[in-house]
Amino acid sequence: MYNKKNGTGKLVFTVKIKVLLWTLTAALTLGTLTACGNSALTDAPFTSSASVTTVQESAPAPSLGADEYRATVTDTVGGREFSAMPAKDGYCFYLPGVNDLSALTFNCWLGEEVSATVHGQTFPESVRFALDASATQLLKITYTQADGSFVTERYTFCASSAGILSLSVDESLGTVDAMNRDPDHETYCYGSLTYLAEDEGYDFSSYFSLKGRGNATWDDEKKGYALKLYESDSYTDKNKLSISGMGRSANWALVANHRDRTLIRNALAQTLAAKLGMENAVRFVFVDLYINGEYRGLYNLMQKVESGAEQVNITEAKSDSLDGGYLLEFDNYSDTPQIKLQQSGMRVTVNSPADLESYTAIERLLNEAEAAIFDPYGYNWETGLYWDHYIDAKSFAILWMVREYTMDNDATVNFRFYYDPADGKFHGGPVWDFDNSMARNTGIFAEPETALIENGYRNANCWLRKLMEFDAFREEIVRLYDEHSELFDSSAPDSVYALAYRYADGLSYSIGKNFTVWEKQLANKSWNTPDELTYEGHFAILTDFLYRRNAFWESYIPALTDR
Repeated sequence: MYNKKNGTGKLVFTVKIKVLLWTLTAALTLGTLTACGNSALTDAPFTSSASVTTVQESAPAPSLGADEYRATVTDTVGGREFSAMPAKDGYCFYLPGVNDLSALTFNCWLGEEVSATVHGQTFPESVRFALDASATQLLKITYTQADGSFVTERYTFCASSAGILSLSVDESLGTVDAMNRDPDHETYCYGSLTYLAEDEGYDFSSYFSLKGRGNATWDDEKKGYALKLYESDSYTDKNKLSISGMGRSANWALVANHRDRTLIRNALAQTLAAKLGMENAVRFVFVDLYINGEYRGLYNLMQKVESGAEQVNITEAKSDSLDGGYLLEFDNYSDTPQIKLQQSGMRVTVNSPADLESYTAIERLLNEAEAAIFDPYGYNWETGLYWDHYIDAKSFAILWMVREYTMDNDATVNFRFYYDPADGKFHGGPVWDFDNSMARNTGIFAEPETALIENGYRNANCWLRKLMEFDAFREEIVRLYDEHSELFDSSAPDSVYALAYRYADGLSYSIGKNFTVWEKQLANKSWNTPDELTYEGHFAILTDFLYRRNAFWESYIPALTDR
């Protein structure tokens, strides 16, 4: 998909994907729509033709004063109109959900005493013309008033097949460079942002703080970030907002997906979890990220995993007791507070609440649950309780299905779960972090005809593996598989396999744009890298895995009840 330079030196991105009887072909010229304020912008005005071809006006002129003017862009396909936003050295049209440049019309409304000059042509009232690839690099219009004074405005155009998140950082409060160089994630940036939804355009503005996030991935060039929203530039009162229908929150994560060259593995896993019925599945949107006018790539804007009515619906513990809930994680990292379990030796990090003086209550319950899980009969001989007294079978079965199906590299060593005081049980989820899944890794993790968790790869003491020894847990897995069989049928339009093609198709413009900035990532040799160092090569590894995984599960899952 990602090809060489052509004769003019411009990068060319071609998407050509085949799925079943459908063939999708989209040709994208990279760099045509340039990030606002990018130093690569030339100062040359619109020169794509000898004259401006006007189009018939379809909307009434706005009410303007004698010396005023207004410029907008209309997407004739989507029927939306976009206003220019201030940007470095001029204005920018942020165009979420727009990837058909031929459908853009530039509208220039003029007051009675204003004329506009575009490419040597002067218009006394208004001008509307269709944009083309050359025009969208940089458009300069000179507005002249009755007294002969004039101003020349520069317009750039930032299209996206996703949403757009534009952050304006006040670097007097902390620089982006300092934040990106801090491995401890203690350096913050502050400023204001605008979010434009893919299907609706302008959504909201807010003040924000930004800091780095990620452990192993922090060394990557394309950084992940933790985003917090505030009501004012005092940065004290949190601003809880719902983004594109996601639950209200002030805390969000910008996931870079830099190691996943397809950019969609996290989205596929999160969608699978939601479709299987995981109550606390993390919701997300794709966004093209701009920081101070500079394009930073395609990201997942995701809810941060935290307790709350619209996320993990528990009331957190306020003291060392089981009266409240806990957000927990089997973890490879030596974080604190952390609990080491007695039988498995595995470590559990208490992600929240993280400020209690002690954690004896939840530690005791974790060890009680593990004693039942590790017993051949699923019975804790000291408490007289079975495994399903401690474990919510359905949520853990969903967790098992997502991690086993995707064959995530950390499937048996790292996953999230929580304690819910409402029923006194541990629940599986939410799922997170799938950039090293679905054959992104090598070895056993790239062999879809393998039972990963059951065979204990990397960790034979994983709770998810031990739970498989119980008939009731395996039956729950089979029940879920039968109920949602269309997700695992490669010929079904609602399958994960088909969803991969829809994501690649719908995001094709932004995927191409991402790799204008992160071009080297496609060619980096690490783990499961195709011989054809193109997006198409990486995407083929993913879809081949999904197709073969579905075929394997067709026989593997139903047989779980035959033990």
